[in-house]
Amino acid sequence: MIHSLHVAQSGLTASKTSVENVMNNISNENTPGYKKRVVELSESEHVDSRTFGRGVSVGDTKRITDMYLYDNLMKENSKQMYYGELSTMLGDIESVFYETDTSGFSSDLDRYFQAVEDLRSNPHNEIYKNNLENQARILVQDLQNLYQEIEDRAVVAKTSLYEDIETVNNILVDIGKINEQIGKRLVEPNDLLDKRDALEQELSQYVDIEVDRTLDYELKIGGLTAVRYNTNIHNVKVVEEYQAQKDKYVDDLNTNNVGAVNGDTITIRLNNYDAFEFKVTLGTDTVAQDIDADGNGTVEIAAGTIIDSTNYIRALSAMINSHEDIPPIIKAYNGDYTLDKDGNQVYLDQNSDHYLMIESTIPGENGKFDLEIIKETAAGVKDTIEKHPIKSKEGLDDVHVEIFDEELVISSGSVKAMVENLTTDSEYNKFSVYQEKLDQFANALVDITHSYISNSDGTYVYGKRASDLDETVGSTVNKLAIFEGSDVKSLRFNEDSISKLRQADIDYLATHQWKDDIGFDGEPQDGSSDRATSFSKFYQTLLVQISGDKEANDFTLENQEAVKESLQNSYDKMVKVDKDEEMLNLIKFQAAYEANAKIVTVVDEMLQTILGIKR
Repeated sequence: MIHSLHVAQSGLTASKTSVENVMNNISNENTPGYKKRVVELSESEHVDSRTFGRGVSVGDTKRITDMYLYDNLMKENSKQMYYGELSTMLGDIESVFYETDTSGFSSDLDRYFQAVEDLRSNPHNEIYKNNLENQARILVQDLQNLYQEIEDRAVVAKTSLYEDIETVNNILVDIGKINEQIGKRLVEPNDLLDKRDALEQELSQYVDIEVDRTLDYELKIGGLTAVRYNTNIHNVKVVEEYQAQKDKYVDDLNTNNVGAVNGDTITIRLNNYDAFEFKVTLGTDTVAQDIDADGNGTVEIAAGTIIDSTNYIRALSAMINSHEDIPPIIKAYNGDYTLDKDGNQVYLDQNSDHYLMIESTIPGENGKFDLEIIKETAAGVKDTIEKHPIKSKEGLDDVHVEIFDEELVISSGSVKAMVENLTTDSEYNKFSVYQEKLDQFANALVDITHSYISNSDGTYVYGKRASDLDETVGSTVNKLAIFEGSDVKSLRFNEDSISKLRQADIDYLATHQWKDDIGFDGEPQDGSSDRATSFSKFYQTLLVQISGDKEANDFTLENQEAVKESLQNSYDKMVKVDKDEEMLNLIKFQAAYEANAKIVTVVDEMLQTILGIKR
């Protein structure tokens, strides 16, 4: 009977512990990150086969969780945050391009074309001239404002990136501290595990993570270890790198690709940063001053030397570097250079021509330039000299995140959305795509309003690029130069251009509103471009693209939210406290407690009976 009392007492203890666990679950129902607990109960070990049972043993209190489901939930959460951040960015851009029936760039473009039509009806009307000037200025201002607004959004994204990375590092430190506390315990405390899970889920909002909990805790970001238990915590850092633009006029054999001979005239034109140009005729023009190309004090070409096919690369380089009208944003070289161990430039042999290389002195996107080289033979045949498409380098902004100087390849999270829209050569950079479209619009506007050729049949050779290369005998290039520049940033309205317009010039300008074969790809305006369209349709296509990008992303975001919510519901159903279930457990354990108490009473009565018989 004493054994029976022991068995009943173990049942009382188990029921009491289970009731306390139920009450703990109910009280923590709304505690963030809390996962419901269950008490492990098992039959006590038998001493031998003659013993029918030794009661119940109370084991650990375990939290209910499924780490496989939880890890997948974090992955889907990270994807959702990526599309959510991108949706915010695209929404900001969409608001920049917002238009009404009477306001916005489209309306201002229509008013510009209408101003041209008004002046066409009365070319000497000063009011119409002033109106056209105002509309031209507004057009420039609109484009630059749109471009600047996109840049401002990029600045906001970069600021947010640094803030998010700081948050990421703080979370990593907190996880390390929790690991340290867990490491000091023989048994892993459930409350600390809950807190670590919550930190992991918060971290997954910013970056994609992998967690290995099998042996020593290891957390990876983008495949690289960020936390290894509590002794190794690696900070994530933002790295900004900027590549300067380099234009190399060279063929695959590293020889001069301009191919000029005596009698040819070479025109160098910088289309942005206060447009300028100068010309050099080989075999006729001479070097204005001594040329020391590598700066070592030795003159390779003396002043007064005739510029010919053997020295014109060095001569052009020296003229570009010394021209008073060229701002110090580019530098020309006779061939490329290397850097020694001290970072000093080491040049090719400057006693002979190699190839023309132009480099921006301002690294990154802000240092982009538009240099144009035109070669005209003595017979009047013109040709634009193109830079080498592979050996040349574009000006690029590269923004990425690293751990231990190794770049993180992030696949999801808000950080990925920001990084890919801050790196200019990223195929997913929406900021650059929209800015490039605006640059194409500005470039085409400058080209087509700069100059033209009027043919005898009433047709036109449209634009500066096309008229520069036109080979029609006796044709005359009519220069307007209403707009100048090569992109939105360098776009400007020529204040003196409107007052010099003739009726024939205005007639030409009036055709732009209806011309639907304008090339926006930097090629001559001959209608052969695959993307040829009108100014209005090109801009409307941009608006549709922005709206379409936002809509497509939001559709993906909605689907991702549904996937994440489904996983979240399944996970919550497993780990969250269910009050109804807990109340049923409470009734069950209460009944078990009362039953065990009844056994104690019965055994006590039996003992009392036995003692009474003995007396």
